[in-house]
Amino acid sequence: MSASEIIASFSQDVHQALTKALDTKGKELDAREKGLNKKEEKLKAREEHLNRIFTNHNGKQRVIVQVGNSSFETTYDILLSCPDSYFHIFQWTKENELVESPDSVFIARNPTTFGYVLEYLTYGELHSELSDKGLLNMLIADAKFYALPKLAQKVQDCLDSLLAVEGKSEQRLKALEEASLKSEQEISKALKDVDAKVTTLSSKILGQQPPLYHKVAAANQLSNGQYINWNTPILALASHLQYDGSSAYTILNKCLLQLTVRYTTTCSTHGNGAANVNLMVNGTAVARCYHGQAGGHQESREMQDIREYNVNDKIQFQFYSNSYSVNDALGTTLTIIVLHTY
Repeated sequence: MSASEIIASFSQDVHQALTKALDTKGKELDAREKGLNKKEEKLKAREEHLNRIFTNHNGKQRVIVQVGNSSFETTYDILLSCPDSYFHIFQWTKENELVESPDSVFIARNPTTFGYVLEYLTYGELHSELSDKGLLNMLIADAKFYALPKLAQKVQDCLDSLLAVEGKSEQRLKALEEASLKSEQEISKALKDVDAKVTTLSSKILGQQPPLYHKVAAANQLSNGQYINWNTPILALASHLQYDGSSAYTILNKCLLQLTVRYTTTCSTHGNGAANVNLMVNGTAVARCYHGQAGGHQESREMQDIREYNVNDKIQFQFYSNSYSVNDALGTTLTIIVLHTY
């Protein structure tokens, strides 16, 4: 083969090799271009999804939350204000692709408590004052369900404070009831003591020794201002009274006495007016009984007095007449009964 033929054959082989290499590289470039186009489309689609989601999250798009049979309208930025809360499930992902958040969502929980949950998400605090223990317990459970630990703790603190106040109130009520019961018992005891004292006093009165009667002195005429003299000492009452032998009784122990004096007068035939007998205590008249004083007839009168006497009090009976009268000694008696001693 000549030199020219060899050169021509070599040139043909080189051309074929270059053509094949160029075809291969072209196919590789085409494949790479197609891959880049697909990635660009995916990136564009992802960017569009992200733009839609960010638009939803900036608060401009509202969302309706259906809780039980009640609907609540709010925004995504409020729902997602607490990191890691239950409401972040609205940012669903599928095969690493973000899915657009829904315009509404249903939650099978109590709508009453959700109002307070939404209040917390909106203001960052729970400003409502709650005093229902059942509602507080339910709100604690739902706060945990929504993954809001700070809200759950705040409500738990509120419940603890309420229980503490109720505990103190119950303690105060119990103390008042005990005090009331104690007072009732004390009153009951006091009434029983009074009944016992009344019974004792009644027994003493009913069981009193027969009273002693005392007649006036032998002198049968009493002038104006004269005290009646008793001729018999009261031996049975010697521990309470002391007779001076003439007209006065001195009190030895503070006591309650019933004094009854019965006297008879023979009225003057030549005088008109009135006469009386006075009960004197320490020289002062404290009781009086009147009788007539004319016509020459006789009259009987009785005076009874119940009074409390102190130690050293003096008891006397004084006759008074503005004319002249004769006192019948045999018709005059004095009865003394001790009703109570102190």
